[in-house]
Amino acid sequence: MDISQARQKLYNLIKKEALVKKKVVLASGKESSVYLDIRKVSLAAEGSVLIAQLMWEQIKDAACTAIGGPTIGADPIVGAVLYHSQREGRPLQGFIIRSAQKRHGMMNLVEGPSLAKGSSAVLVDDVVTTGGSLKAAIDILEKEGVRIEKILAVIDREEEKKFDPEKYAFSALFELSDFIDR
Repeated sequence: MDISQARQKLYNLIKKEALVKKKVVLASGKESSVYLDIRKVSLAAEGSVLIAQLMWEQIKDAACTAIGGPTIGADPIVGAVLYHSQREGRPLQGFIIRSAQKRHGMMNLVEGPSLAKGSSAVLVDDVVTTGGSLKAAIDILEKEGVRIEKILAVIDREEEKKFDPEKYAFSALFELSDFIDR
């Protein structure tokens, strides 16, 4: 399926399955009358494949060796893109950043294959409002010597400037305004 068809199918799927019009409190603490529950799509087979195809298109030529992001929004996206990268003959490593360090076992904050100092990664998330969880992920990775090549989201809520454009390339497959009837 070509990219424009995949984008349209994903848009239709998000609008049908993930769009909720009711008052909610977002992770940022802000109130909204529109909520996009992307996990309803990213954890469904068709949605997972479409997200992976569209994100892969944006990173396939990037100088990255890994893809990951904050749990739980990034989890299904990372898995789908990893599968897609393997099928495309350019396998990436995956990682997930916990919201808090484990207090048992290996006590990891970053789960997955070890990321080498100097490696580069793409960060992903389902929905970005203020970018708080991604900013925390950036801090963790940069302390480990990992360079952030690109930041991708399924939805940008368009609420504010999230990342310094001189330092980080950020894009989203869709903006919140794509789903609001005018």
